[in-house]
Amino acid sequence: MNKIKYFRLICGLILAVLTVFFTSCYAADNEKKVIALTFDDGPHLKYTEEVLNILKKNNIHATFFVMGGSVRNHPELLKEEFAAGNVIGNHTYSHPNLSKLTSSAIGQELNKNDAMIYKTIHVHPILFRPPYGACSELCTATITKLGYKKVTWHFLVNDWDVNKTSSEKIADQIIKNAKPGAIMAMHDGGGNREKTVQALPVIIDTLKKNGYQFVTVSELLKVSPYRAP
Repeated sequence: MNKIKYFRLICGLILAVLTVFFTSCYAADNEKKVIALTFDDGPHLKYTEEVLNILKKNNIHATFFVMGGSVRNHPELLKEEFAAGNVIGNHTYSHPNLSKLTSSAIGQELNKNDAMIYKTIHVHPILFRPPYGACSELCTATITKLGYKKVTWHFLVNDWDVNKTSSEKIADQIIKNAKPGAIMAMHDGGGNREKTVQALPVIIDTLKKNGYQFVTVSELLKVSPYRAP
């Protein structure tokens, strides 16, 4: 086999692997203009309530990847998120970088959060988003063994850096990066999220005008959001 044929073979194998990987991770229906809005690090007493009011006003649902410590402080907000028809996902108890933890420590973070969520709304989430999107091979193996489905994003807006962004920039970034079947990541907790809240009505209104429908991550991936007790 000459070098050109060998190079083409390797490129073809890489493309095939990547195709299988992204299909298994997202399994999104890209033929329809659907998009999933997600929020991390809540619930927060002020910003989560504001986000929920905006979602309710627009008759849409989102996916909230919640932290156990925040749930402990504001269980009523988790109940409100869930009762409104939004999907709840696990985002660890204390937001560590899981790539730096042992398998046992990773399990403790997820299980502690799961117990807090179950105590509050009586469901066990299947969807899991690693903090910072960081998940090593050990992390991936551990969460898979625990029965979770890892969910990252197609686009993560930099709304966490409040000193280097604005509500206009947040809205513009989400809108420009929107595509059918995309998972868009924002934050409703973990700091000052006023600019995210201000951007949200613009994001929703513009995407609606562009023909998008809003779905939860579980609807997008066609998976159940919760395990049986």
